[in-house]
Amino acid sequence: MDTGADCPKFFGDKESVFDHYEVGHLDEDILGKGYFAVVRKGKCKKTGDIVAVKCIDKSKVEDKRKLLAEARILASFADHPRIVSMHGVYDSPEYLYIVMELMSKNNLFDEIIEREFLTEQQASTVIKQIFEALVFIHDQKVVHRDIKLENLLLKTKGDLSTIKVADFGLSKDCSLSMPKTAVGTPFYVSPDLLIAVEDGSPYTYAVDMWAMGILLFIVLSGRLPFTGEDDEELFDNILTANIVWKRPQFDNVSANAKDLISKLLCKDPACRPTAKEALQHPFITSNDGGQLHASLSSNLSKTLLKRQKPTTD
Repeated sequence: MDTGADCPKFFGDKESVFDHYEVGHLDEDILGKGYFAVVRKGKCKKTGDIVAVKCIDKSKVEDKRKLLAEARILASFADHPRIVSMHGVYDSPEYLYIVMELMSKNNLFDEIIEREFLTEQQASTVIKQIFEALVFIHDQKVVHRDIKLENLLLKTKGDLSTIKVADFGLSKDCSLSMPKTAVGTPFYVSPDLLIAVEDGSPYTYAVDMWAMGILLFIVLSGRLPFTGEDDEELFDNILTANIVWKRPQFDNVSANAKDLISKLLCKDPACRPTAKEALQHPFITSNDGGQLHASLSSNLSKTLLKRQKPTTD
């Protein structure tokens, strides 16, 4: 994968984002906020197209060498229907600007909260789209490392068939070597990633598949498979990898759904299915499951409303 600055969408500091786009500066123009960046609504001066502009504050990034990682990864990607498209990257002394496809304000967390109810079939539709994105991402020799509800955006609010993967800020190009450092959001990190912190061993794309197991568990129940009073207790439980099917949320969940979760949350990363293999699982290929437990949305609010800042590389 070519991640050099000669990628056609990577303009660096040769041009200013403001030469090509009007970037909203009002509160109403803010589409989202994170620790490193604010995403604002923008408008292409040439076409009039409305876009999203991610404004990354360089002063909040400790390692400036890694600042361009997300931009270069996205710049190297061909457009994919399950990944938020990137139109251009512009650098400046204080900010890095990434111009992206405009999505609705809803991420998957917001969508589930607003809907209150999901069917298992809808959950299957959601998960399938993310597996499709991961097939492409992993084929590009990239590991995402931060798959979670908040990084899954809907192109059209209310339409669960328009989900796209976003936020490659913690992603890693693995074309030269596999990663060893601990990054990600604590609820979603895998045992092999935690072990890597202790012994310096590399981990693989399988960390994304573990995160998919966490995600599927949450989408089906609104609850987490592994919790703790603090990160230390949480990580101890993750390392144990003992899944408890929470009741009553999992009482009506199909055996196929539980089987896929069990495979994805296998402690041994070599035993987890790849994204391509997961797409062939019966939960994805032939799911006609019915209504999930009525407490899904309320559980999700209680469990995850307190967002956790991800650990950075």
